[in-house]
Amino acid sequence: MFHFDYYKKIADDLSGFYKGSDPAADAGIRTSISRYYYYIFHKYKETIYNLLTVPTIDELMKIKSHRIHELISNIMTYYNKTNVAGELIKLRRLRNLCDYNKTEIVGAIQYLSAQSMVLTLEQALSSIITGAELNGAFKRALSEIKQKQRQAANKWHPSTGSG
Repeated sequence: MFHFDYYKKIADDLSGFYKGSDPAADAGIRTSISRYYYYIFHKYKETIYNLLTVPTIDELMKIKSHRIHELISNIMTYYNKTNVAGELIKLRRLRNLCDYNKTEIVGAIQYLSAQSMVLTLEQALSSIITGAELNGAFKRALSEIKQKQRQAANKWHPSTGSG
């Protein structure tokens, strides 16, 4: 089984790149930030899924993969962890910049910001406990994601309202 902790190790191992200004430094920084994001995203996802007591696997299999990121952030919002949700969203935006924007230069500021966000999110992760609040947050976030998926499907098939 793959351990997502290796993503963080890779990001840390590439940390020397943020001091450079050549194309290799840019690639190293972008890779580090992307690995930091996926490390913390999967840590949250794994922790939440392990703590939930509601039936989740069948429900989660219906969620489009790109919506899982939003689901995790929404769960944290509804679980009264808006600071965590905000940091996850900021880190994902930074990861998107690194992965998809070839024109904007990514440097030490972005790297150090991502590293700091990961440390904050790691600390907050330890405060997540199981219970009715987490299950309620999950149900509310899941309902919202399902509604968005239905709305997106209806845009493609407005006459029938179905796929």
